[in-house]
Amino acid sequence: MSLHPNEAKGIVIGGSGQGEAMVANRYHRVRAAVYYRAAPSIVEDPQSILALSCAHNDSNVLSIGARFITDEEAQTVVKEWLGMPFSQDERRVRRIATMDRAHE
Repeated sequence: MSLHPNEAKGIVIGGSGQGEAMVANRYHRVRAAVYYRAAPSIVEDPQSILALSCAHNDSNVLSIGARFITDEEAQTVVKEWLGMPFSQDERRVRRIATMDRAHE
């Protein structure tokens, strides 16, 4: 079974996840979002950032900062991220189309 390119998902793992996301985002149709657990005083609910990356930007690659989360948390985050929907809002669809054209 072959996935439609828009349905394909990927996961990259690195120390902070930042460099990996930067490299991944150089590839056409990749929209990598970084996840790492931030201090509660900085970000109340880090998973809301993850949800927004899916809902607003249709993230299809998850870049995990391994220095900042446990293996168990990483597994939980991956399962949640895989099930998060894209909003299909017209302005968000247009933004993604613009990003895709920029890579052509």
